[in-house]
Amino acid sequence: MLDALRATRAELEEVLGGMTPEQMQRPGVAGDWTVRDVLAHLLWYEREELELITEYGVAASPLWEVPYERRNQLIREELRDLPLEAVLGQLRGVFAQFVAAVDALSDEDLVTPGRFPATSADRLPWRDIGLNSWMHEGEHVEGIRAWLGGAP
Repeated sequence: MLDALRATRAELEEVLGGMTPEQMQRPGVAGDWTVRDVLAHLLWYEREELELITEYGVAASPLWEVPYERRNQLIREELRDLPLEAVLGQLRGVFAQFVAAVDALSDEDLVTPGRFPATSADRLPWRDIGLNSWMHEGEHVEGIRAWLGGAP
């Protein structure tokens, strides 16, 4: 898991490293979304998953109960005014915390359905973690690359 997290984040950082701030704020990467919007979207999901697996006692966001497409619209609206530099800084900070939190989990934590508050009793925790981190990021890295015209 840690290798997957780090590898996918390295891919994301590589793509971002080749972009200007202006490119990151240009609509069109996913519909009318900007790269900044996509990064804020990733930030929300990783921050939420971090709170769940570290059991901060914070209640899960009510947005988890909203259908996926609508939830993503609401997340975008919620984070729309966060400047690009703040999104990048928070995304990197949450990632560092996330890696440390995942590293601290036991094998039992990762394979016990419903182990964490407000998580699915139908899926293994490692799967939820992956869906809200490296798997999710990987999808968006591919989308950004395609938008930039550099899809493999």
